Amino acid sequence: MHDIRKRMKKLRGLIRLVRPVFPDYRMENRVARDTARSVSGLRDLTVLAQTYDLLMERHDQQLDRTAFAPLRRHYTVAKADVDLTEPLAAAAETLARTRERVPLWTLSDTGFDAIEGGLLKTYGRARNGPEDDDDAALHEWRKRVKYHLYHVRLLQEIWPEQMEVRRAALDDLGDRLGHHQDLVVFAASLDDSPLDEDARRVLRGIVDRQKAATAAEARDLAARLFVDKPKVLAGRWRAWWDRWRAD
Repeated sequence: MHDIRKRMKKLRGLIRLVRPVFPDYRMENRVARDTARSVSGLRDLTVLAQTYDLLMERHDQQLDRTAFAPLRRHYTVAKADVDLTEPLAAAAETLARTRERVPLWTLSDTGFDAIEGGLLKTYGRARNGPEDDDDAALHEWRKRVKYHLYHVRLLQEIWPEQMEVRRAALDDLGDRLGHHQDLVVFAASLDDSPLDEDARRVLRGIVDRQKAATAAEARDLAARLFVDKPKVLAGRWRAWWDRWRAD
């Protein structure tokens, strides 16, 4: 399940890189998106349990774990009840059909011209982070950052050393924004949890502080990663591309 979701994100990153010159973009992007969503149920429950464990570990000296143990059991039971047999079979069939279409994919341009438009759009959106700590906006920003990360990975050979440094930094940024979203989902799950209101209030306070710290860390890292305007970055990468192709 986790492997399917990762590969769908990578596939969407690939076709976003050539989006302006790929006639089948809309259809293939929709298929990849819907396939990932179809197997998301178990992932969400796994994240809830992992986030709980992380919070308990980080605040071990402040919290009495016995008061929160019913929540961990709640996640474990819910996870055991998830049956992905049919969604996984349907996803496998969808991916097999996608693979059959790949040899028929065509682009209307070649070389760096084929990727410049997608690169500009994706980098520009990743660079335009939210002005505040709105949960939905930060979640959307994370997705944009991840697509730029996939483009860095795809183009790593144009200058391996430079691109590896950027890839590592983007991985770090994506992880921080991912942790923020995990905290958001965890906090929302408390509404229907078996905990009493006092325990919920304690966890919400911890989550709010952790979210604020994580968002601040992400902004600081992004300020260094996204200094260049889109056309400046694209121009530099085109020069690296030309040099790479000439070697």
